Amino acid sequence: MLPWSTRLIVLGLGLFLLFGHIEKLPLRQYDEARQAINAMEMVQSGNWLVTTYVGEPETWNTKPPLLIWMQASCMTILGPTELAVRLPSALAALMTGLMLWYFAKRRLHQEYLGLIAAAVLFTAAGYVRLHGTRTGDFDALLTLFTTWAGLSLWQYGEERQSRHLIQFFSALTLGVLTKGIAALLFAPAYLIFLIAIKQLIPLLRLRTTYLGLAGFLFIVCGYYVFRNHLQPGYLNAVVQNELGGRFAQTTEGHAAGFGYYFQMLFTDHFFPWIWLLPASLLLITFSNDSKLTLLWKYAFLLTLVQLLVISFSGTKLEWYVMPVYPWLSLMTANGLFYIGKLVIEKRFFSHGLTSAVLVAAAAMVFYPACHRVKSSTYRPHEEEWDESNYAICYYLRDVLDGKRELPAHQLVHWGYDAHARYYAKRCTEQGQELNIVKQDELAAGDTVLICHQEMEKYLAEHYYCTSEPVVKNVKTYIIHGIATDR
Repeated sequence: MLPWSTRLIVLGLGLFLLFGHIEKLPLRQYDEARQAINAMEMVQSGNWLVTTYVGEPETWNTKPPLLIWMQASCMTILGPTELAVRLPSALAALMTGLMLWYFAKRRLHQEYLGLIAAAVLFTAAGYVRLHGTRTGDFDALLTLFTTWAGLSLWQYGEERQSRHLIQFFSALTLGVLTKGIAALLFAPAYLIFLIAIKQLIPLLRLRTTYLGLAGFLFIVCGYYVFRNHLQPGYLNAVVQNELGGRFAQTTEGHAAGFGYYFQMLFTDHFFPWIWLLPASLLLITFSNDSKLTLLWKYAFLLTLVQLLVISFSGTKLEWYVMPVYPWLSLMTANGLFYIGKLVIEKRFFSHGLTSAVLVAAAAMVFYPACHRVKSSTYRPHEEEWDESNYAICYYLRDVLDGKRELPAHQLVHWGYDAHARYYAKRCTEQGQELNIVKQDELAAGDTVLICHQEMEKYLAEHYYCTSEPVVKNVKTYIIHGIATDR
């Protein structure tokens, strides 16, 4: 009988690493703050079908709005806070780990395997990270649904029950409503798996298959078509952004070589677990449990296909690899579980000593990974190169908390300003009006907040002005006139 203490330790690990200090850092400039503004404007306008940014229909963030709906719902309860923006991602990450545990317990009858897989997932640095489970981005929610879809298809292959097909298509639908085409990148692996277990043709003869596919197409295509009706040009923006743009060519300078994701997993994002995978493969080949062996192969297939697809993409970003972490965790857990099972069955030690040895070994294996993730979540801090960029966010948070006064009602930001705009919007909602203005729209008598050296140089070159420091990296500038003779 598995002691409850073991379950509570894994659950506590997930809660601590996923939720601890989740509100400490301001919203990230890319892409979290933009989603937050989409959600804020959705709550304000009551338009839950067409997302907007600065009051205009969104054409840059063209993803379907499932995540935005969740964030907007959280905002109606918690207000437009960092927690409301990030809570859907953290909950999705926790549910993904619990799903692995539940799957192993109910379908494999190996609860320890599921708990190990969840613990590995919660201590994967590439999973529990900014622009991952710790921020209000699409990828943690996407990973929940792709994991659900993959596990449902595997269960159908084992049990041949129609309810698993219904779950598969449901998860696939929710995945597309979260991040569009990204939810379908596992499709080649699904096809290979069904061919390998000789279930593709029987599947095509089932009425449930066509009902599930029809439901998927009706909901997904229905949303895209209706959104395009409400927002003409939306479909073209989706094609340019998600297909022709990001996959076919490099966008926004995010270029890297073909081996980018493989190197990333080995050197940082799945360290040290990635180094246990070869041993896990070797051990699983000696296992007499055909179900676990098939699961390992299935997880490996899904991981390999996803990595190959995104490696061929022209645009490469660290978080594109997020959906493979649950499958990597299952593979790693398979090896660790087999080692523990072998120690127990071979009786290398007495019964009492065996338990002590396994606990000590688990602590030694998990401590480095846990410490690695904890160091970036328990006391999160800004990197040196980001201090100036996020200084205005910290300052405006103090204004919102009543710790500081607002010395100006205009803010001039250098470059992309979604994060600053989010906090300015919150200040205005709180009754402290703060408008974002462009640097070439200033006039004599204006007092503005700035936080970038580039903006200081621009103002010095184009205006007669004086400055006063407010806090580190934040200043007010008083515009006295336009330097037309320079």
